[in-house]
Amino acid sequence: MSNNVGQQIGASAKDALGAVSSLALNPVGGLEPAYSALGPARALGAGAALCVIFALVGALGVAIGSERLMMLFGMMMGVEKPNSFTLFLRAFISMLVLPAAMVGASFGARKVLSGKGPLAADLFTVGAALTPLGIALLLSSFLGVGNYELSMLLMLFAATYFVLMLFAGLTRLGGLTERAAAPAVPIVFVVSLYICKVVFAAMI
Repeated sequence: MSNNVGQQIGASAKDALGAVSSLALNPVGGLEPAYSALGPARALGAGAALCVIFALVGALGVAIGSERLMMLFGMMMGVEKPNSFTLFLRAFISMLVLPAAMVGASFGARKVLSGKGPLAADLFTVGAALTPLGIALLLSSFLGVGNYELSMLLMLFAATYFVLMLFAGLTRLGGLTERAAAPAVPIVFVVSLYICKVVFAAMI
């Protein structure tokens, strides 16, 4: 049983990395071909793996950036250095909430707006759309505070690709018309952020 689970996880991770490589040069137009090449069942696993990869990469970026900031303020104010693993673990758990909330919001929006397609379409779209944000967070953590303008540019590019890929996923994979998908994108974003806020408030 454990071998089967391990093989499934390995296969999903391999599919996720394959999707990232195919989407690297054409993140918007390549979304539908990448999904179709996998099929709904494998796309479901690949989407879940992409969400976990986003959480891992993003959490690493947040942990590194937070540690560097706290070390800077620690030297100035005599504050003790934080535990790196604790920072990473908390960031990872927090980062998992965002894709989960977005998948739920995307699936709900499609049902309300008469979209088609399985949950795999939402999971694959959200995972693919969030991946650039995770990478931008990690790169920004290495740039440091002194290069904040480059970090802002990275986040701007990542956010733009996020919006474009989410729109493409809702229309080409989720069956929404462009007219319905246009308001659905900000609705999904706002609803998922509110869900994250509720979860984070409950965790405090």
